[in-house]
Amino acid sequence: MEELLKNETVKKKIKTLSVEIRKAFIESLLDLFEQETEDMIDAIEESRMELRGTMLDFEDETEQLRAESRMLEQQRLDYEKNAVDRYLEKKGRKGQGSRASSRVSIVNERDDARSRAAVVDYIRKKKDRSGSSLSVHSNPNVRSPSSNDRPVSVISSRSLPTPVMSQKTIEEETDLIMKNMTHADNQMAYQRHRHAEMLEKRRQERAVKKKSTEEKALELLEKALLVDKQLAAKKEMQNRKLQERLDEMKKKKERDMAASRAMSRVEDDFGHTNEAFEDLERY
Repeated sequence: MEELLKNETVKKKIKTLSVEIRKAFIESLLDLFEQETEDMIDAIEESRMELRGTMLDFEDETEQLRAESRMLEQQRLDYEKNAVDRYLEKKGRKGQGSRASSRVSIVNERDDARSRAAVVDYIRKKKDRSGSSLSVHSNPNVRSPSSNDRPVSVISSRSLPTPVMSQKTIEEETDLIMKNMTHADNQMAYQRHRHAEMLEKRRQERAVKKKSTEEKALELLEKALLVDKQLAAKKEMQNRKLQERLDEMKKKKERDMAASRAMSRVEDDFGHTNEAFEDLERY
């Protein structure tokens, strides 16, 4: 709308309008401008709500992934704890209190390091096989099971089992995590693509509405010019008729005045004739 009003041709046409027509035209433009503003506000509000919905969906998926990760971690811990409990129960040492708890803690620390190292190693191998662009950073504090700095337990390796999860279980859980991550990435890519399409659609709609508004404004201007021209022609015709009537009245007045003067002359001549007859009668 602003670009239209800055157009020199449009400005010249507006200036040629009469005061009354120009005022009516400006009021119509204001109505169009208010409608355009309301449409823009509605589009922005709709886009904001869609963005908020996308954000909430992303938060829900993120929370779901976190819950699944916590569940898998808890399952792993339960598996290790149950393995130790079964061994202690078999050896009749489950009721030894703090010693058993200390042993379980040491085993959990050792096996946790082994499990995490195994998961990191599997993810690295999977990335090398698939050529995925996903970057997996391992914790530098996590050491490989082959490290020489492995925690030394006061319990002999023969006294307790090593309840490390099987490679198959680790691979299955890692595959599940990777699958969930891939699904989340795909979902986010889809949402970004859908949002880009939505923005492009909104842009095209705004462009169409803007063009439609400008066309309506130009139509109003042409209509205002036509009405102004018709009013000017009507006013000119009325002025011409009024002038003709005034001229006719003036001519009639002149004729009346001429007739009055002629009548006065006749009366004067008649008076002189009467005087002449009276003089003759006296003689």
